[in-house]
Amino acid sequence: MEKTPDRRRMLQCRIHPTGKLQTYKYVVVCSNYQGKWLMSRHKKRDTWETQGEHIEAGETPMDAARRELYEESGVLEAELYPVCDYYGYDATGHANGMVFLAVIHQLGELPESEMSETRLFEQMPDNLTYPNVTPLLYTEAAKLLEKRKTVKRFTPEYRQAFVQMLSTYFTDDLNEDWTCEVVERISEFILSQWRDGILDILLLLEKEQTEGFAICQVDSLASDWCKREGWGFIREFYVAQESRLSGKGRFLAEQTEQLLKEKQAEQVYLTTSGALEFWLRCGYSIDFFDEKEKMYTMIKKLQ
Repeated sequence: MEKTPDRRRMLQCRIHPTGKLQTYKYVVVCSNYQGKWLMSRHKKRDTWETQGEHIEAGETPMDAARRELYEESGVLEAELYPVCDYYGYDATGHANGMVFLAVIHQLGELPESEMSETRLFEQMPDNLTYPNVTPLLYTEAAKLLEKRKTVKRFTPEYRQAFVQMLSTYFTDDLNEDWTCEVVERISEFILSQWRDGILDILLLLEKEQTEGFAICQVDSLASDWCKREGWGFIREFYVAQESRLSGKGRFLAEQTEQLLKEKQAEQVYLTTSGALEFWLRCGYSIDFFDEKEKMYTMIKKLQ
């Protein structure tokens, strides 16, 4: 069995924000299942490594990550989230890559590949194929995994909390002092569209207390609102005032964009009047300004 060659032991990396490096040769997938890290062992090596390898012609980094995850672990169902970019280098060369976090929902049998086995670890094993790189990438993935616990997709158990937060949103951001009956009627309309699969709701939570929400959809003729068919649309977005300036709003926005991207949206738009600076910091640009409504329409191409 092959021992880890010097080049793999000597490989180093530098971390960059997702999308910073633009061009990519590799993907790395840090996979978590029920709180443990799933790693793979190559048939020719006695060391453990992440799933991932070259991005093939015509693939996006996300496509490559999904393919490599299955080929090198047999995972059947998982949510994938971009973590960061990395610049890998040694004395002989360098290349860019993108790192993903896989939150696994269903394991499967390892398909025929160059991998011999997979194993779940509570902590990073000592015998790593890339000892100078893997711990750094897993540290970044673990940070995202922890942050991800603060954003959940809506389920009926959160109905009351969502309605209460919606009422606060109407008062704080829209200056609408509507009665409970009106708020309930609007809430039920939103939830009926959620039940029909027309829109999605993400909740921002802190110790199971709701601190914000995002309502989004991919515009289609099935919706009551379809201005740009096929585009992602952030219909409503709210973070409680006491939770602003903490980075939570930006993370909620990123998770909303990721959800829309999973639904095949390539671009996203939204309207805002009082949060222009926030959305500019999130990478959006102004499409146009409605003088009558005093409302900006903002757009962003999803990476």
